[in-house]
Amino acid sequence: MKTVVDTNIFLAVCLSQGPANAVIAACLKGQAIPLMGTSLFNEYEDVLARATISA
Repeated sequence: MKTVVDTNIFLAVCLSQGPANAVIAACLKGQAIPLMGTSLFNEYEDVLARATISA
């Protein structure tokens, strides 16, 4: 299964526990293949580099 992990899902995993963790866990276990383009990677970088993050 190929999976696009949007920024809000990735951020939720980084900040707390919840259903989003299952998506990342599946990627880490090889049950899903994460897909990421340049735009999504740049968005990850932008959001995670902010001094404060509102979740």
